[in-house]
Formats: sequence, structure tokens, C-alpha cells
Amino acid sequence: MLKDASKECFEGSSWQFVPNNNTGTYAINDAACSSGKRFFVFTIQEIDEEAGLYDFLLKPTNEKGKSETNNSGFRMQLKKLSDEDMQLQQTISLEGNPFKINMNFTKSQ
Repeated sequence: MLKDASKECFEGSSWQFVPNNNTGTYAINDAACSSGKRFFVFTIQEIDEEAGLYDFLLKPTNEKGKSETNNSGFRMQLKKLSDEDMQLQQTISLEGNPFKINMNFTKSQ
């Protein structure tokens, strides 16, 4: 997914998106995984206004907002966005076969 941890490690992770400066953090909470807080910057790019298609670009950074991956990042499709939840979808390839990964986010109070 983000070349950071396995799918299982991301399950139950905690994410924070700060829209006024397009930064965020996530924390892997599974004790069996390399836990801790990670930092990123993000942008949302409109692809097709009429169809409502948007790309979500996420770039890992260090705590000071500097790229740690030579300015490379991850492109996902923003499938759903509301006040309560968001869904991102990433298409990746494994052994030459594409498949989709859905990341579902629910706002906590």
C-alpha cells in the first residue's frame, strides 16, 4: 500500500488529516508491527468535475514536512468523501495482475 507496513498493520490505524495546510499523520497501532507516528503531505486533484473523479496524492515526509522518499508519493482515487467518512482506492499490481485496495476512514469524535 504505502510501502510502510503490511495490510494487516494498517487495519485499526489512526489517521489525522489537516485540510488547512494539507498535512497529516497516521499511527500504526498493532503491537506486532513497527508502530509509531508517520507524517505526510497530501493534495486532492480534480480529474473530471462532471463525473466527480478526484485523485488523492499522498507523500510521506518527516516530522518537519521534508520528503523522505525523494519526492515520490502514492496516487489513489478518492471514491467517497463526506463529513463522516472517506474512501480511497489504490490500484496496484502483484505478479503482473492489477488489483484494488480500498482504504476506508471513519471520523471519530
